[in-house]
Amino acid sequence: MRTKTLLSFILALFMAAQVCHAVAIISEVEPADLRVGEYGRYVVTVNGTSTKELVFELPEVDGLIILNQRSVSNKVNVINGSVSSHVQYSFPIRATRAGTFTIPEIRATLDGENVVIPSTRVNANKDGSISNDSMIVKVEAPERMYLGQSAQAMLHLMVRSDLNIVGGASPLKVGSDGILQQPLDPKLARNSKVIVGTTSYLDVSIPMLISASKSGTQKLEYACEAQVRQPRRNSRVIGGLDDPLEEMMRNMTTMRMDDLSSPLVVISASGGTNIEVSPLPAGAPASFDGAIGSFSAKRTISDNQGKVGEPLELTLTIEGEGDLRQIMAPKLDGGDDWRGYPPTEQATHEDALGLKGNKVFKYLITPLRPGTLSVPPMRFCHFDPVNGRYVESVLEGERVEIEGSGIIAAAKPKAANTEQPQINKTDGLHSISLLYAKPPYGALLAPQKDKLFLFAQLLPAALLAWGIIVPLRRKMAEKDPLARMRRLRNKHAAAALHKALKSARANDAASFFAFARPCLRNALAVADPLRQPETVSAADVIRQLGETDAETRRTVNLLFNGQEALRFGPVNQPLDELARELSTISVKLGVK
Repeated sequence: MRTKTLLSFILALFMAAQVCHAVAIISEVEPADLRVGEYGRYVVTVNGTSTKELVFELPEVDGLIILNQRSVSNKVNVINGSVSSHVQYSFPIRATRAGTFTIPEIRATLDGENVVIPSTRVNANKDGSISNDSMIVKVEAPERMYLGQSAQAMLHLMVRSDLNIVGGASPLKVGSDGILQQPLDPKLARNSKVIVGTTSYLDVSIPMLISASKSGTQKLEYACEAQVRQPRRNSRVIGGLDDPLEEMMRNMTTMRMDDLSSPLVVISASGGTNIEVSPLPAGAPASFDGAIGSFSAKRTISDNQGKVGEPLELTLTIEGEGDLRQIMAPKLDGGDDWRGYPPTEQATHEDALGLKGNKVFKYLITPLRPGTLSVPPMRFCHFDPVNGRYVESVLEGERVEIEGSGIIAAAKPKAANTEQPQINKTDGLHSISLLYAKPPYGALLAPQKDKLFLFAQLLPAALLAWGIIVPLRRKMAEKDPLARMRRLRNKHAAAALHKALKSARANDAASFFAFARPCLRNALAVADPLRQPETVSAADVIRQLGETDAETRRTVNLLFNGQEALRFGPVNQPLDELARELSTISVKLGVK
């Protein structure tokens, strides 16, 4: 019992120490673009505490009405021992005329200590347009590169947090052609929230591989365009005292579903950075083949003993940071003691862009005489961009004890006759013919890869597969040409439903409503696969269900727009009831 009490006391002290860290205060208006006459929220967030009381007086701003109807929310999160907490103070705000307004700094007290609430801005207009700070494009790249060098850059697409992106954004490279860029991989994108000035943005960062193809000052610049929607409500709130969600529910029978959100607006932005590209210095060694980076090379041989005519495997491993595609196989000259063959190569990447890892070359070398033979030397050269110099590695020193055999190997045959060993060369097949003294036998090494030979082997199998698959696909398409689309939409709807039910069990309203809308959209797309889920509205779901009951209409609308409703306070309906309604509606629409 004492042990449990002591552990509880230590845990309480630890959590108190985590919570009592530095306090930060931010302020913002949600949404940042208001329509004249519509309500938003002036939000003051105190990060780092959930218990301290912030006391302040609202300022007077010409053109804005800030109602002193305060709502307070506290939150504490404990994740893997890390504690984060905040308290939010929210006030209804409305613009009486168009313009850009600044809410000034406010002197306040936090449990008796003097603090300052930073200023923030809000844009008000009559036509629902969005201000120019809605999107920011930022590029992070090295300031200097060498001609032919590859490096990693980072593209940041930042969209204001109060805007909903519809259909995604497609960045387009518009800078100079002296910087080449590989296609962007959406799987590498990462999302985070950032604060620029006093505005909150959703930052989508995408790493990319760039290469310098021209010397001089090059511009790496991107332009991006996206369709966004700023959530709003047509509510008859008077004085900011009524609940907008309740008002919306009361008028559901006469309100069009499309009126709950503002129309789509196209926003665009561009940004970039300059990169100074320098040519490679003169005096490159003869073994330099264009590899740029920081590399190290080592090689090993499969055995330190062998026999004449029996091949050994020589492995060369090059590892480090740089574009592994630029590394070419070093040349191997066997001289009179060895005969070498073209190597195989294999690259292993430690990062998604292929700028870190190793490349392995495997050579087959055959000894041509007995004795103690030295493995032929090999040179690998690369340019180090950090130090600005060429680095050449000489790989040598391995010695192998070679025994004689009954095989008489010819290093350099003089003529093609049956009494002397010779090298036979055919189209795509290289071999060494070795003759035994008694009786005569022909020895043949493993053939090298031949594209024509592989094509001739694979062609009959490919034709057979084509003859089976094409009729089968045609027959399946005749039965249900939209079967594949139905299965895909059903999969997305079922996944969203599972996540929504899980969030409801955890009493997480924000996550529940975030998954409820895509669940209903994909569920309707199962019934009508020609319809794109992004274009489905709550009215479409109601029409598909054929329901005229007002309660059902309210439920569908709440499932569609509950995430925006949470911005104005809690939803007065249990999540478990909404979860059951969501499951029932999904099954009616055909989700399995």
